[in-house]
Amino acid sequence: MEKVEYYTLKPSLKQYFGRKVNQSLKFDEWTEDKKVHQIMENGILTTIIKDTRKIKLLADGKETEIESQEESTIVQKIPTGVILIWDEFQGYIIPQYQMATLEEIEIELKAMKEAYKGDKNDFN
Repeated sequence: MEKVEYYTLKPSLKQYFGRKVNQSLKFDEWTEDKKVHQIMENGILTTIIKDTRKIKLLADGKETEIESQEESTIVQKIPTGVILIWDEFQGYIIPQYQMATLEEIEIELKAMKEAYKGDKNDFN
């Protein structure tokens, strides 16, 4: 009989610049292209977007260009402990996945190894 083993999802080793929200977190930042301006103060993240996009399309058999302008303001009350990750085009975003520091991951991995040590002969 073949040995059955435990498998874990392989973590990504990519690092992201980010900040953990706390009561004193304060910043005023722009994306490099100056389309997104974000201000964080008193737990409120205000995102101001000013962007212009051009698209080409066919109308009556002729190619024409349409220009779209976006001007929007998004205000979010962000709870303490939320991690914000920097995206060079969107500014700070709330990631879709749970994030951790390398130190936090190392602690969890050590705990996992200890928890499964007693089980390694369970499937022989």
